[in-house]
Amino acid sequence: MTAVDDGEVARLLDVVVAEAVADLHHRYPGHRASVASRSMDPAAVAELFDTDDMAERFLALLGREDNQPRVHAVLVRYFDARLQAEYARFAESS
Repeated sequence: MTAVDDGEVARLLDVVVAEAVADLHHRYPGHRASVASRSMDPAAVAELFDTDDMAERFLALLGREDNQPRVHAVLVRYFDARLQAEYARFAESS
């Protein structure tokens, strides 16, 4: 197993979030106006994303299998919390 430094982990987390946002815009363009209005609840915005897929993608980018349910669950919670926090900051910046 190859070691991955913190900077690489942070970069890969950013990549996964960016891909998920692009995928959301592509698959569900109707949500763009609602999200951009800054009036949605951060938890509702996070629910628009498939955080299970985001966890799987992150592990794939690391070159690791998604065969550890606890690790997967931690990543799902991380992505959910991150998406909520990023949207809350976005909504407050209006």
